[in-house]
Amino acid sequence: MTRKIQLKDVEKDGQVAAQLQAVSQTLNKAKKIVFVTGAGISCSAGIPDFRSENGLYSMVKSAYPNAVVKGKDLFDAVLFSNPVSTSVFCTFMARLRSCILDARPTPVHKFIKLLHDKKKLLRCYTQNIDGLESRNGLRVGVESKNTDVVQLHGDIHQLKCTLCGHKVNWSEPMRETLEEGMAPECPNCFEKAEERTTAGKRCPRVGCMRPDIVLYGEDHPDGDIIGRSIALDIRARPDCLIIAGTSLKVLGIRKLVRAVAKTVHEKGGKVIFVNQTGVASSMWNDVIDWHVETDCDTWIEDLRMRSPELFFKQASLTTGPAKSLKATKQKSTEKVK
Repeated sequence: MTRKIQLKDVEKDGQVAAQLQAVSQTLNKAKKIVFVTGAGISCSAGIPDFRSENGLYSMVKSAYPNAVVKGKDLFDAVLFSNPVSTSVFCTFMARLRSCILDARPTPVHKFIKLLHDKKKLLRCYTQNIDGLESRNGLRVGVESKNTDVVQLHGDIHQLKCTLCGHKVNWSEPMRETLEEGMAPECPNCFEKAEERTTAGKRCPRVGCMRPDIVLYGEDHPDGDIIGRSIALDIRARPDCLIIAGTSLKVLGIRKLVRAVAKTVHEKGGKVIFVNQTGVASSMWNDVIDWHVETDCDTWIEDLRMRSPELFFKQASLTTGPAKSLKATKQKSTEKVK
């Protein structure tokens, strides 16, 4: 049965404080943690809300006033249904990446790095395409070997040819082309086309470059690789699962969470879900042990207060001057009482 913990009630409800203390103790004891993250952990990073009327979508929409595109479709393959919506996609991706480049890792990103440094992190699986984990020195990718964070939906910082699959990093000319609503030509295809033309042979098609991300409605090109990574981590027998900043609406992430949670429970571990909104209790009652109902960064601040030893030498996880270890422990004791 899922126990809901509303962090906003911690000051007036001793039961809430006791439950939060139990969560912190679980993390202190855990040795093999799997972390699953969604867009909610990047909200405070400086990346604007792309779906809201005043967010990044409205900025892009102003450049295409006649385009019939909804905010919820910005990550849907339906955008390639016509040239106008394809242009919207190109401009949106260019502007989104610019925002991501200016973003900064959040307390949650830093906490994931902390778990890694303490050798508690088995793996992080993220639905995000921003790659902010790499800013803290974590290795991101799709394969489990030598990878700390598996990117389930791709990486916006790489471009991939729609024809030959060739991958490149963004260049300034490519960024400008995408910003203008056009997909740049693939340099690999273009080079081969020139070689054939010079040799007097028929010129082949030249593919276009687009961000190397997986949209709704598309098959995942690295699905088998990610599946092997998940299987490897399950065999490692994790003893704790943290799910943060996702509403668990995507089928693939549901399967991942259920598979890992099953192993965690068999090991006697716990599943912790941190999100401002909940999920259907009937579907997740046998999967999630605690639902901490709050903003992800707020939970990290509370966790730091309750388990200062877990955050030792990691004062940068929260803003403002670091408190002494003795003072933090004293405040933690007062909160629990």
